[in-house]
Amino acid sequence: MGAREEIGELSIADVARDALKRAKNDRGRAAGIMARLVRQDVDLYRRLLDPMIELACYEAICKAGRNRNDAIWTAPNYDKGGNGERVKALAAGNALMFFQLPRGPLLIHATRAEVEEAAAFYREQADDMSVKAQWLSMVAKHLTGNKVVGKCLTEEKLRELQEKANG
Repeated sequence: MGAREEIGELSIADVARDALKRAKNDRGRAAGIMARLVRQDVDLYRRLLDPMIELACYEAICKAGRNRNDAIWTAPNYDKGGNGERVKALAAGNALMFFQLPRGPLLIHATRAEVEEAAAFYREQADDMSVKAQWLSMVAKHLTGNKVVGKCLTEEKLRELQEKANG
């Protein structure tokens, strides 16, 4: 890719895959390559960035909610040597009632169905992360010294460990 005629009607995923290939799967380098490709072509820029705007806004809102929920979730305390930031946060209304649900209202305004949906959301994420953590722990046990995974395990062995982790 690179020349305008080679780009055609590519999707975000197409351009991302091409950038990853060029960067030999180094995600940091691939992001830079993709950004350069997009900046070089105004039409590609519009086609790729317009759909990403909503996603970026959603991510920013989720991050803001997580940051707020972190302050709410952590119980207030007072530390003689500190400034009592969590006590101040509680006084400012950051009580558990104001915990924001992932796809819904603040906890204070949530229905049973909305709370159950939020619990399922967190449970699903926790289950997925737990399986991946177990799998990676099993992979690590097969490595010695500074050897890399590609020198110690086959794709078949990785799949076998993945199946064990999935139970």
